[in-house]
Amino acid sequence: MAIVRSRLKLDPELPDFPTITHALAFAAGHVPDRTAIICQDESINFAQYARGAAGLADALQSRGARGSRVAIMMNSSINMALASHGGMAAGAQIAPMNPFYTAGEAGPLLGDADPAVIVTEPGLAEFAHARATEAGIKEVLVLGDDHVDPMVWCNDPGLALDGDLPGPDDPSDMFFTGGTTGVPKGAEHRHNMMIWYCKQTLSVWPMAMDREIVLSVAPMFHVWGHHFAMIMPTYLRATLVSVPQYKPDIVLDQFQRHRVSIFAGGPAAFYVGMLRSPAMESADLSSLQYCLAGGSACPEAMLTEWADKTGCPIFEGIGMSEGAPIASNPLNGERKLLSVGVVPAETSVKIVDIETGDKILPAG
Repeated sequence: MAIVRSRLKLDPELPDFPTITHALAFAAGHVPDRTAIICQDESINFAQYARGAAGLADALQSRGARGSRVAIMMNSSINMALASHGGMAAGAQIAPMNPFYTAGEAGPLLGDADPAVIVTEPGLAEFAHARATEAGIKEVLVLGDDHVDPMVWCNDPGLALDGDLPGPDDPSDMFFTGGTTGVPKGAEHRHNMMIWYCKQTLSVWPMAMDREIVLSVAPMFHVWGHHFAMIMPTYLRATLVSVPQYKPDIVLDQFQRHRVSIFAGGPAAFYVGMLRSPAMESADLSSLQYCLAGGSACPEAMLTEWADKTGCPIFEGIGMSEGAPIASNPLNGERKLLSVGVVPAETSVKIVDIETGDKILPAG
C-alpha cells in the first residue's frame, strides 16, 4: 500500500521550546548582540527583537487582542517581523494577509479571520482603515513613520518577553490558501506545530545553531516566507537577511555583502534570473552551503548550471499552508533530481485516489 513513513530521525540535541516566543526570549538572553534581521539598510539584534515584540504585545493586548486574532497587512520588513512575533506574544493568533489584495479580495479574508486588530504600515493605512470599517473591526495599529515607531520599544531596556506568554497548544497563526477552490481559506496552526516544523525541517536540511545567515526573498505573509525565513532563524538564533523585492543583482549583492550561508530560494525563475545576470560572473558565493527551491519545478539543466557555476546545490521540495512539515531532497542522503524528495522525520504520507480521497492506492 502507498503509505510512506519517514526514515529520517529528529536530532535529539535540538532545543524543545514551548513556543517560538520562548525561543525569541531565550535568544535575547543568550545572544543579545547578535544581528537578528537585516532588511535593506536597517537591522536589529536579538535583544531589540524581543523588546520590540514585547512592546507590541502590550500595545495589542490593550486593544483586545489576547485570545482573538490579529490581521497583519504589511510588506516584508523588520516591522512585519515584529508584528508577527508581537501578535503571538500577545496571546493572539496572527493572520498575515497579502498587502496587494484588492478590497474585494481582502474583505472575505477579514470576515473569515474576524480579527480584533489590524496591524499595518503607513502606505496601507488608508486601505486598512477602510477594510476595518467595512468589517466592523474597531482597532487599526499603524507601524512606522509618524505613527507608532517600534524602534522605541526595541531600544527600551525595561521591556522583555517575560510575562504571560502563550502555551504550546494555543493558536499561533492562520495562513490563507486557495487550494483548488479559488477562494482562500484560513489554515490554522498551533504553537507546538511551529516548533515541530523547525525540528522536522532540520531533519531534512541540517543547520547549525548560532551561526547561519539565511537570505529570503519570499514575502513574510506567505507561509514559506514566514515559517522558514522568519521563524526558523529565530529558532536557530540565526541572522535573517530579508530582501523585500526580488531583483537578481540585489540578491547577488546581498549574498556577498552578508556572507549568506542558506538561500531560502523559491521558484525556478529566481535562479534563472540570477544565472542570466551579468553580476553572476563576478559574484563570490563561496559562503553558500545550499539553496532551496519550491513553488515550481526546476529544469534539470538549470539545476546543473547553478551547481557548476556556484559549487552549491539546489534542493527541491514541496510544502503546503495547511501543514507544517515539508518534503524535500535531503542534505544528507539520496538526492533525486526532478523530485520533491523524501518525507521529513515523524511524518507519514498516504497516496489516495482522486475521486474520493479515501482509497489508499497501491505502489506505483
